[in-house]
Amino acid sequence: MSTKRKTVKKPKLSTLMKKADDLMSLYIRKKYASHEGYVLCCSCEKRFHWKVMDCGHFISRRHLSTRYVEENAHPEDKYCNRFNHDHHIGYTQFMIKTYGNDMIEWLKKESKRTLSQSEKRAIIEDAIEYYGNKIKESGYEMQDFKL
Repeated sequence: MSTKRKTVKKPKLSTLMKKADDLMSLYIRKKYASHEGYVLCCSCEKRFHWKVMDCGHFISRRHLSTRYVEENAHPEDKYCNRFNHDHHIGYTQFMIKTYGNDMIEWLKKESKRTLSQSEKRAIIEDAIEYYGNKIKESGYEMQDFKL
């Protein structure tokens, strides 16, 4: 009699990516918020409540090698992030003032890196662990975060 082993299916990358994106977005938006819950948009410097902000990326999220780099993500209001094609001007000024040109150049270079499937999975799984831990360590109440 042969015994069949049940293989545990790994979650799809898209499922893991959604979870990592949610955790990162929630952490980044809350990280920059004042005690009253307000945060400045990194592109236009207007003030909004963190719950209505996006987690904007300096280098597009389509580049997985920089997608979950904390220095690449900041609170950005929905208009700037989704509709304002000039938002990158303000975002670039913010990045230079906050991190300097070296970080910008590193992010650009890193974004061009080609990743294997196993590297992609590792980056996403690492992001889930990292941002999940950051949320726990920060003492934020999990009910603040609707996952």
